[in-house]
Amino acid sequence: MSSLGTTLPEAVSLDLDRTISALTPQLFQEALGELLSESALESLRARQRELLRAGDPLAYDWSTLSGRDVAGAYRRALGRRRAELAAEGMRLRGLLRYLESHQIPVFLATDGYLAFQSEALKALGLLESLSGLVSPEATGCLKRDPRFWKEFPEGTLHAGDSPLSDVQGPLAAGLRAVWVGPGGRPGYLATWERERSELAVSSPGKSAPGEAAAYLDDLAQLEAPLRAAEAQSAS
Repeated sequence: MSSLGTTLPEAVSLDLDRTISALTPQLFQEALGELLSESALESLRARQRELLRAGDPLAYDWSTLSGRDVAGAYRRALGRRRAELAAEGMRLRGLLRYLESHQIPVFLATDGYLAFQSEALKALGLLESLSGLVSPEATGCLKRDPRFWKEFPEGTLHAGDSPLSDVQGPLAAGLRAVWVGPGGRPGYLATWERERSELAVSSPGKSAPGEAAAYLDDLAQLEAPLRAAEAQSAS
């Protein structure tokens, strides 16, 4: 399913890890492994899960949680795979050119802290293509909280891989959202159930999540339904 209706968005916001880049999550884990033993890593992940269940944005402040220079280790990990990261960024050039040609600003909307995400965007070659970066440092909350989205234009379309954070959060704020992940809508529903189980998140009165405007295997595919929406609006 990939229908965005007949209206182009006023703005587009994008998640980074597993949406813009499939490689950055792997490299971040390599950075943590460079600094911490396996037992220390497991303790850190357990602490992060507790914070995530509480909706605390400190969950992604890895340097504070670990007491180590995680940003520096991540920068080194990114540098070792710069060519592959640049190739990932190049795959989105068509989409970004389309949005720019229609004067649609593009933002990063991330639960990650900017010390990490800005370095990743530089390695991807995409930092200068974005109109702004929005993170918990500015909002004081995570993406699954509707308050995260209050400064975004009313007609924003968000794209990301987490049903909870990248679809339900924007929908609760009155925005539209696209899910990016394998398996279409069935994959979305399976991921939703896994996230709710892992984070022990309940949704009173809801047996199923709200629907995304589109279900895409890859972010680069977003250009096609945008063009379709434009064509319908012109007909």
